Amino acid sequence: MRDAGARKLVSVPSGDALIPHRWIALPGQPSYVAAMTTLRTVETQIAEAQRACLVNESDRLQADRLEAETNLLHITDRLHMDLQDLLSPAVTGFVRYTLNSLVAFLQWQLILSNSSLMVQNTGFSSSALPLRSTIDAVLALDLRSAFSLLIASAQVSQAITSAEASELLSGKLLSMSNPTAK
Repeated sequence: MRDAGARKLVSVPSGDALIPHRWIALPGQPSYVAAMTTLRTVETQIAEAQRACLVNESDRLQADRLEAETNLLHITDRLHMDLQDLLSPAVTGFVRYTLNSLVAFLQWQLILSNSSLMVQNTGFSSSALPLRSTIDAVLALDLRSAFSLLIASAQVSQAITSAEASELLSGKLLSMSNPTAK
């Protein structure tokens, strides 16, 4: 995470525990507005020079335009990185919680499947199961491939470590702290 003093993103406290800060929209960010104003000013100067047929002045201003565009891109990228830093803890926590929930769901699904098989193996009809339609619906959901994809995606985005991915795949739950090894 970058030094808070170097942050350019303007945000305000939200009073929300999940996302403690809200951010001002990109067109309202002071550094973005300043860079956009500079670019528009240079573009206006270029248009005026072209109308006045001042080719040398117009050509000279093209370098200023390129510098202003580059600065705008740099500021936009920086604001995006600052927003990512601001949101990362909440999103990482959500992803980790969701993966834990999926592990629990898959474990419950296995328990329901085994219970259903036990009923059938003892000669009873599966209609003897309470909430049979709900159990059938839960058993019809195949979340294993989505779960594997989510684990891989979370690992690539560093929300979980490879050791935690292995734990999830073996049915263990994650701690709700962010991973220490990235």
